[in-house]
Amino acid sequence: MPERKIDPRFYAFRDVVRSDLSAAATMLAADPEVIRLRNELGETAMHYLAVENRPQEVAWLITRGAEVDTKNQFEQTPLMEVAALGLLNICRLLVSRGADYRYVNPRGESVLSAAASTDHEEVVEYLLALLPLTEDINPFFDNVEAEMTVKHSPKSAVLLIQRGLLKRWS
Repeated sequence: MPERKIDPRFYAFRDVVRSDLSAAATMLAADPEVIRLRNELGETAMHYLAVENRPQEVAWLITRGAEVDTKNQFEQTPLMEVAALGLLNICRLLVSRGADYRYVNPRGESVLSAAASTDHEEVVEYLLALLPLTEDINPFFDNVEAEMTVKHSPKSAVLLIQRGLLKRWS
């Protein structure tokens, strides 16, 4: 993968949002583009602050126009990343602000499979509750993650099998 040239404004903005929202507002007003800048992994300040479990800062970014479903170079959204980390409070915040909890990236990874593959039972329960009981959850596990979840994530596997997750590989 080619090396991405990083605009130093990315780190300045990310850091000021973490430490001083008033100064961040001034920076954003002077340079509205900073909210869309990315680091070497293609992550925006939204990705970074969500993963760092910073709900106030994430909400602040969203209210100022940050894209809630922005994707990094791995086609992962902030919601996918925090689901994999088990950050239920940030998952709820992102979903309440319009994050796509049904998102499946081109490699077949979904928000639900991200939470399940790391056995974050409470996040799996939350995401399942967002889906109608009649909805087939198997499309959220269209890659080897279904099998890996069943084998290595026992608490999540119980919930998913109860909802109809099928083993497809032997």
